[in-house]
Amino acid sequence: METSIFEMMQEKQLVTKRGTVFYWYSKCSDADTTLVFLHGLTADHTLFEKQLSHYRSRVNLLCWDAPAHGKSRPYKEFSYDAAKVLKEILDQEYIIFISYDAITPVTAWNLNLIAQIHFVVLQQLYR
Repeated sequence: METSIFEMMQEKQLVTKRGTVFYWYSKCSDADTTLVFLHGLTADHTLFEKQLSHYRSRVNLLCWDAPAHGKSRPYKEFSYDAAKVLKEILDQEYIIFISYDAITPVTAWNLNLIAQIHFVVLQQLYR
């Protein structure tokens, strides 16, 4: 049986007063760049399984289940302020957000990270 990329990544949690947010991190020893994968509404971290597998040996990776999504449930009083929770998770200096919808620039703006982001990749994904 093939090992899932998520079994190779470190599963972490951020406990907030509204609920626990789960995220997965993989450190590549030669990389100083981190790709942050953000899913859209109704999705979860598994959306990016193939992309994470592809980039695992090249860069650091971070994906999450946004509040009230996937393993990050239950979560009280979900709002689009979820970017504030993501900011608590991020501590990298070089960040590239990857998303399949318009959440990436909105999240970056809400996080006041525009100056830290070197470029943004928007891609349409199909399962």
